[in-house]
Amino acid sequence: MTSGAKTQSPPVKSASTAKKRGKKAAKAVAKAGTAAKTAARQTRSAVASAGRAGETGRSESGTKPTASTQRKRRASKSASVTSPNATRKRAVTERPGQRPGGGGWSLSVDRWVRKTGAPARILVDELRRLIRGAAPSLDESIKWSQPVYCGNQPVCYLMARAEGHVTFGFWRGVELPDPQGILEGSGSRMRHVNVERITDVPRSALSDLVRAAVELDASAQVAGQKFQ
Repeated sequence: MTSGAKTQSPPVKSASTAKKRGKKAAKAVAKAGTAAKTAARQTRSAVASAGRAGETGRSESGTKPTASTQRKRRASKSASVTSPNATRKRAVTERPGQRPGGGGWSLSVDRWVRKTGAPARILVDELRRLIRGAAPSLDESIKWSQPVYCGNQPVCYLMARAEGHVTFGFWRGVELPDPQGILEGSGSRMRHVNVERITDVPRSALSDLVRAAVELDASAQVAGQKFQ
Protein backbone atom coordinates (compact mmCIF):
# COMPACT_ATOMS: atom_id res chain seq x y z
CA MET A 1 0.00 0.00 0.00
CA THR A 2 1.43 3.33 -1.08
CA SER A 3 1.57 6.23 1.17
CA GLY A 4 -0.59 8.26 -1.18
CA ALA A 5 -3.60 5.84 -1.08
CA LYS A 6 -6.53 6.89 1.02
CA THR A 7 -8.01 4.43 3.55
CA GLN A 8 -11.78 3.92 3.12
CA SER A 9 -13.74 3.65 6.40
CA PRO A 10 -16.86 1.39 6.55
CA PRO A 11 -20.14 3.21 6.00
CA VAL A 12 -21.85 4.29 9.17
CA LYS A 13 -25.51 3.25 9.54
CA SER A 14 -27.73 6.06 10.46
CA ALA A 15 -30.08 5.74 13.47
CA SER A 16 -33.14 5.99 11.25
CA THR A 17 -32.01 3.10 9.07
CA ALA A 18 -31.47 0.86 12.10
CA LYS A 19 -34.88 1.76 13.47
CA LYS A 20 -36.58 0.87 10.19
CA ARG A 21 -34.85 -2.48 10.03
CA GLY A 22 -35.85 -3.17 13.64
CA LYS A 23 -39.49 -2.51 12.81
CA LYS A 24 -39.32 -4.84 9.79
CA ALA A 25 -37.85 -7.59 11.95
CA ALA A 26 -40.59 -7.13 14.58
CA LYS A 27 -43.29 -7.31 11.90
CA ALA A 28 -41.76 -10.50 10.51
CA VAL A 29 -41.77 -12.09 13.97
CA ALA A 30 -45.39 -11.07 14.57
CA LYS A 31 -46.43 -12.41 11.18
CA ALA A 32 -44.74 -15.72 11.87
CA GLY A 33 -46.53 -15.95 15.24
CA THR A 34 -49.91 -15.25 13.64
CA ALA A 35 -49.28 -17.92 11.01
CA ALA A 36 -48.39 -20.43 13.73
CA LYS A 37 -51.59 -19.66 15.67
CA THR A 38 -53.69 -20.02 12.51
CA ALA A 39 -52.10 -23.38 11.74
CA ALA A 40 -52.76 -24.58 15.30
CA ARG A 41 -56.44 -23.57 15.07
CA GLN A 42 -56.82 -25.37 11.76
CA THR A 43 -55.23 -28.49 13.24
CA ARG A 44 -57.58 -28.47 16.24
CA SER A 45 -60.60 -27.95 13.97
CA ALA A 46 -59.56 -30.85 11.77
CA VAL A 47 -59.13 -33.13 14.79
CA ALA A 48 -62.55 -32.15 16.17
CA SER A 49 -64.22 -32.72 12.80
CA ALA A 50 -62.64 -36.13 12.53
CA GLY A 51 -63.91 -37.01 16.01
CA ARG A 52 -67.47 -35.95 15.19
CA ALA A 53 -67.39 -37.88 11.96
CA GLY A 54 -66.33 -40.99 13.84
CA GLU A 55 -69.27 -40.67 16.28
CA THR A 56 -72.04 -40.40 13.67
CA GLY A 57 -72.09 -44.07 12.82
CA ARG A 58 -70.01 -47.14 12.41
CA SER A 59 -66.53 -46.50 11.15
CA GLU A 60 -64.88 -48.47 8.38
CA SER A 61 -63.39 -50.72 11.02
CA GLY A 62 -66.89 -51.57 12.33
CA THR A 63 -66.67 -49.65 15.65
CA LYS A 64 -70.14 -49.11 17.13
CA PRO A 65 -71.05 -45.65 18.53
CA THR A 66 -71.18 -45.46 22.31
CA ALA A 67 -74.52 -45.51 24.14
CA SER A 68 -74.05 -41.85 25.10
CA THR A 69 -73.49 -40.88 21.46
CA GLN A 70 -76.57 -42.82 20.35
CA ARG A 71 -78.75 -41.09 22.98
CA LYS A 72 -77.49 -37.66 21.94
CA ARG A 73 -78.15 -38.45 18.27
CA ARG A 74 -81.71 -39.65 19.00
CA ALA A 75 -82.44 -36.57 21.14
CA SER A 76 -81.13 -34.28 18.42
CA LYS A 77 -83.19 -36.04 15.76
CA SER A 78 -86.33 -35.90 17.89
CA ALA A 79 -85.87 -32.18 18.57
CA SER A 80 -85.38 -31.45 14.89
CA VAL A 81 -88.60 -33.14 13.76
CA THR A 82 -90.89 -31.85 16.53
CA SER A 83 -93.13 -29.13 15.18
CA PRO A 84 -94.61 -26.33 17.31
CA ASN A 85 -98.10 -27.73 16.71
CA ALA A 86 -97.05 -31.14 17.99
CA THR A 87 -95.54 -29.52 21.09
CA ARG A 88 -98.74 -27.62 21.84
CA LYS A 89 -100.86 -30.75 21.31
CA ARG A 90 -98.69 -32.78 23.68
CA ALA A 91 -98.90 -30.03 26.31
CA VAL A 92 -102.69 -30.25 26.18
CA THR A 93 -103.05 -34.04 26.21
CA GLU A 94 -100.32 -34.81 28.76
CA ARG A 95 -100.52 -33.37 32.25
CA PRO A 96 -97.67 -33.39 34.80
CA GLY A 97 -97.43 -36.78 36.50
CA GLN A 98 -98.94 -38.72 33.58
CA ARG A 99 -97.35 -41.37 31.43
CA PRO A 100 -95.95 -39.80 28.22
CA GLY A 101 -98.54 -40.57 25.55
CA GLY A 102 -100.45 -42.62 28.12
CA GLY A 103 -103.90 -41.14 27.52
CA GLY A 104 -104.42 -39.89 31.06
CA TRP A 105 -102.83 -42.77 32.99
CA SER A 106 -101.24 -41.42 36.16
CA LEU A 107 -97.66 -42.28 37.12
CA SER A 108 -98.52 -41.83 40.80
CA VAL A 109 -101.32 -44.40 40.48
CA ASP A 110 -98.92 -46.73 38.64
CA ARG A 111 -96.62 -46.61 41.67
CA TRP A 112 -99.56 -47.12 44.04
CA VAL A 113 -100.68 -50.21 42.10
CA ARG A 114 -97.17 -51.72 42.16
CA LYS A 115 -97.22 -51.53 45.98
CA THR A 116 -100.61 -53.23 46.19
CA GLY A 117 -100.86 -56.95 46.99
CA ALA A 118 -101.23 -59.38 44.09
CA PRO A 119 -104.95 -60.29 44.35
CA ALA A 120 -106.11 -56.68 44.66
CA ARG A 121 -103.57 -55.45 42.10
CA ILE A 122 -105.17 -57.54 39.33
CA LEU A 123 -108.59 -56.17 40.20
CA VAL A 124 -107.33 -52.57 40.31
CA ASP A 125 -105.73 -52.92 36.88
CA GLU A 126 -108.98 -54.24 35.42
CA LEU A 127 -111.06 -51.50 37.03
CA ARG A 128 -108.67 -48.77 35.87
CA ARG A 129 -109.10 -49.93 32.29
CA LEU A 130 -112.87 -50.01 32.76
CA ILE A 131 -112.94 -46.42 34.07
CA ARG A 132 -110.63 -45.19 31.33
CA GLY A 133 -112.80 -46.82 28.68
CA ALA A 134 -116.07 -45.44 30.06
CA ALA A 135 -114.80 -41.95 30.96
CA PRO A 136 -111.47 -41.05 29.31
CA SER A 137 -111.88 -37.39 30.27
CA LEU A 138 -111.57 -38.02 34.01
CA ASP A 139 -108.30 -37.08 35.72
CA GLU A 140 -106.61 -39.97 37.52
CA SER A 141 -104.52 -39.17 40.62
CA ILE A 142 -103.81 -40.22 44.20
CA LYS A 143 -105.98 -38.42 46.76
CA TRP A 144 -106.54 -39.50 50.35
CA SER A 145 -104.04 -42.35 49.74
CA GLN A 146 -106.12 -43.99 47.00
CA PRO A 147 -106.78 -43.60 43.25
CA VAL A 148 -109.43 -40.95 42.64
CA TYR A 149 -111.04 -39.97 39.33
CA CYS A 150 -112.15 -36.35 39.01
CA GLY A 151 -114.05 -34.22 36.53
CA ASN A 152 -115.30 -30.94 37.93
CA GLN A 153 -115.46 -32.74 41.28
CA PRO A 154 -114.39 -36.21 42.52
CA VAL A 155 -116.47 -38.79 40.66
CA CYS A 156 -115.29 -42.24 41.74
CA TYR A 157 -112.41 -43.99 43.52
CA LEU A 158 -110.71 -47.35 44.07
CA MET A 159 -109.71 -48.71 47.46
CA ALA A 160 -107.66 -51.92 47.85
CA ARG A 161 -108.66 -53.89 50.91
CA ALA A 162 -106.36 -56.08 53.02
CA GLU A 163 -108.69 -59.03 52.40
CA GLY A 164 -107.78 -58.91 48.70
CA HIS A 165 -110.93 -57.32 47.26
CA VAL A 166 -111.35 -53.79 45.89
CA THR A 167 -113.98 -51.21 46.79
CA PHE A 168 -115.18 -49.27 43.74
CA GLY A 169 -116.83 -46.17 45.17
CA PHE A 170 -118.92 -43.30 43.78
CA TRP A 171 -118.96 -39.89 45.48
CA ARG A 172 -122.58 -39.17 44.64
CA GLY A 173 -123.69 -42.77 44.54
CA VAL A 174 -127.08 -42.11 46.15
CA GLU A 175 -128.06 -40.09 43.07
CA LEU A 176 -127.04 -42.70 40.50
CA PRO A 177 -129.50 -45.01 38.74
CA ASP A 178 -128.86 -48.60 39.84
CA PRO A 179 -131.28 -50.92 38.01
CA GLN A 180 -129.26 -54.03 38.90
CA GLY A 181 -129.00 -53.10 42.57
CA ILE A 182 -125.22 -53.58 42.83
CA LEU A 183 -124.49 -50.46 44.88
CA GLU A 184 -123.94 -50.83 48.63
CA GLY A 185 -123.73 -48.41 51.54
CA SER A 186 -125.93 -46.46 53.89
CA GLY A 187 -124.40 -42.99 54.01
CA SER A 188 -126.01 -39.77 52.85
CA ARG A 189 -123.86 -39.37 49.74
CA MET A 190 -121.52 -42.21 48.75
CA ARG A 191 -122.17 -45.71 47.49
CA HIS A 192 -119.78 -48.49 46.47
CA VAL A 193 -119.39 -51.93 44.92
CA ASN A 194 -117.13 -54.58 46.50
CA VAL A 195 -115.27 -56.52 43.79
CA GLU A 196 -113.78 -59.80 45.04
CA ARG A 197 -112.90 -61.75 41.87
CA ILE A 198 -112.07 -60.63 38.37
CA THR A 199 -114.65 -63.03 36.95
CA ASP A 200 -117.35 -61.37 39.05
CA VAL A 201 -116.72 -57.83 37.83
CA PRO A 202 -120.07 -56.56 36.43
CA ARG A 203 -118.39 -54.67 33.61
CA SER A 204 -121.46 -53.34 31.80
CA ALA A 205 -123.20 -52.26 35.00
CA LEU A 206 -120.08 -50.55 36.34
CA SER A 207 -119.46 -48.79 33.02
CA ASP A 208 -123.05 -47.50 33.07
CA LEU A 209 -122.54 -46.21 36.61
CA VAL A 210 -119.32 -44.42 35.63
CA ARG A 211 -120.98 -42.73 32.65
CA ALA A 212 -123.95 -41.70 34.78
CA ALA A 213 -121.60 -40.31 37.44
CA VAL A 214 -119.78 -38.24 34.80
CA GLU A 215 -123.07 -36.80 33.54
CA LEU A 216 -124.05 -35.97 37.13
CA ASP A 217 -120.70 -34.24 37.64
CA ALA A 218 -121.21 -32.16 34.49
CA SER A 219 -124.69 -31.09 35.61
CA ALA A 220 -123.29 -30.02 38.98
CA GLN A 221 -120.86 -27.69 37.18
CA VAL A 222 -123.69 -26.14 35.21
CA ALA A 223 -125.72 -25.67 38.37
CA GLY A 224 -122.72 -24.05 40.12
CA GLN A 225 -122.52 -26.64 42.91
CA LYS A 226 -119.24 -26.98 44.80
CA PHE A 227 -117.64 -30.08 46.24
CA GLN A 228 -117.80 -30.24 50.01
